[in-house]
Amino acid sequence: MPGQFQRTLPPNANKPVNPQTDPAAFDFHNSPYPDFGFMVSQQEYFFCWSDQPIFRLKTDFPNTLPDTVPDFVGTGEFMDPSTAAEYLEKVKRYSLTGNTPNWNPFENTEANWYHIPWLHSSPTAYPPNGGTEGFRGLIKEAPMSPHQISAGQDGQDGNYSVYAITLVNDIAAYTLHEMWKNPEGPDPRVTDARYGGGFKDGAVFAKLLFTDAPRGSDKGNIPFLENPYSWFGYITPTFDPVGDGPVEREVHQVNLLQMDIMVRDSTAPVTNWVREPLPITVKRTSKARLRPPIAATPRSCITT
Repeated sequence: MPGQFQRTLPPNANKPVNPQTDPAAFDFHNSPYPDFGFMVSQQEYFFCWSDQPIFRLKTDFPNTLPDTVPDFVGTGEFMDPSTAAEYLEKVKRYSLTGNTPNWNPFENTEANWYHIPWLHSSPTAYPPNGGTEGFRGLIKEAPMSPHQISAGQDGQDGNYSVYAITLVNDIAAYTLHEMWKNPEGPDPRVTDARYGGGFKDGAVFAKLLFTDAPRGSDKGNIPFLENPYSWFGYITPTFDPVGDGPVEREVHQVNLLQMDIMVRDSTAPVTNWVREPLPITVKRTSKARLRPPIAATPRSCITT
């Protein structure tokens, strides 16, 4: 019953959001792929977290190769120190267009972007207890060791975690369509040049990376994570298990660290790919912020 639950709201919350009381009213879409691997219970979501999104995987990949490539592809600007920064800025603007503020390709009315399927869960794969969570589609990606991002970052037992969510443009999605024509019998050779495959020029992968740092005594000791762009995620409290008990996930704030981009461009030497991490600092005082930050104190929903 609703009366059995209470919210602990962040200090900047104006008022509680009215929960959706009818779980059956949620319109689950028809897809051959699981949307996520980890999520709070249906009851907890509708009583406690109904103001948070439920992640939907977008995999309606195009079945024909788009005939227009991004204008930065083939220019070779990334090879010239005088133009490399502007090249990366073009890729960043291209990737953000229509995908902000929620990094949700279903909401993009300007360009076609998609998700990568089958990242939802695997009990035997690395990292431990990995797989996508159900609010934002974040996947556990890497540990963050002490002092990795700040001299004042002491860390915690089991380390902080880095979580990520990747979008691909329509050119990259075409190759994913070719791979996943049969969702039950994918052909990975279409992504591999050794078998005559490979992504086409103009394919773009854009990934946002978040961390659950800082916690505890690290709060206030990581300057570029003060008043950050933040989401809530259903995550593990540490990257590696601590102790012998089962790893229980929790709803906790995650903060934007950086954006990674990959561009398929045959003018790039050796690999034909341009890869670059783009540090992003989006603070409450920034006019360019993607959306207002979440309060530093994470919310919880508890049984009384």
